[in-house]
Amino acid sequence: MIMIAVLAAYTLLTIFAAPQLLGRGHWRIARPRLCLGLWFTLFLSGLVSAMLAIGSAVVLGIDAHVTADGRDWLVPTGGTVLAWVSLGVAGGLLSLIGTKVGGMIIAERQLRADFDRLISAAGYRQEMIAGLSVHYINSPRPLACGLRGRTAEIVVSSGLADRLSATEVRAIIEHERAHLRGRHDLATRLAALSCACLPALLASRELHRATHLLTELIADDAAARRCGRTVIASALIKLADTSDDPLFRLRAERLLPAA
Repeated sequence: MIMIAVLAAYTLLTIFAAPQLLGRGHWRIARPRLCLGLWFTLFLSGLVSAMLAIGSAVVLGIDAHVTADGRDWLVPTGGTVLAWVSLGVAGGLLSLIGTKVGGMIIAERQLRADFDRLISAAGYRQEMIAGLSVHYINSPRPLACGLRGRTAEIVVSSGLADRLSATEVRAIIEHERAHLRGRHDLATRLAALSCACLPALLASRELHRATHLLTELIADDAAARRCGRTVIASALIKLADTSDDPLFRLRAERLLPAA
C-alpha cells in the first residue's frame, strides 16, 4: 500500500510540478533541446509511475482476496474494490487512447495522400539534398513542410521560394530536415495525444504547447548552424510579413544578436 501511495504521489507531482518548473524562465528558450528532454522525461516517468500504481493496486487486491480468512471481510473487500476500480480506470484510458490514436493515424495518412496528389498535380521541380527529396510545387501560399511515410520528403511551395533568396530557402529546408532527423513528429504526436485524452489537465496542455514551440526552436538552431543565424532569421522575418503568427518574428529576434 505504501508503494502505491508513493507511485501515485510521484504521478501527481509530475502533473503539477512540470508546468511550474519547465514553463517559466528564459533558460528554456536558450536551451530548447534540454527543456524538451526534461518535459518528456517527467511526462513519461509520470506515465510509467501511474501504470505501476495501477498494476500494484490490482496485485494487492488479488492478494488480499486470496490470503484472507473467513473472519476478515474488510481487507479482502477493500482489496477487491481497489482492484476493480484500478482495472476500470486502466481499461477506460486504454480505450480512449486507442480511439484517439486510430483517429490520428487515419488523419495523417489522409494528409500524406493529399500531399502526394498535390506533388503529382502541381510539382514543377525536384532536387536531392543530403539524400532527401525536396519537391517544389506551384502554390501562392508560403509553405514548407517535412513529410513522413514510406520515404521522408520535403515540400516547398513557389509562394515561399519566390519570397525568399536561394540561401534563405536552403535555410528553411535545413529547418525541415532537422524536424525529420530529430523525429519531432513523434514528440508532437505524443503531446497531441496527451492533450486529446486529458484536455482539462494543465500539464497536457502545456506539454502540447511547449512541444510545438521547442521543436521549432531546435530546428531553427540546426538551420542556423548550417546556414548562419542571420540567414534563417531573415527568412523568418520575411515569412512573418505574410503571416498573422507572431511566433515567426519572435523566433527571428531570438537568433539575432541583441542591439
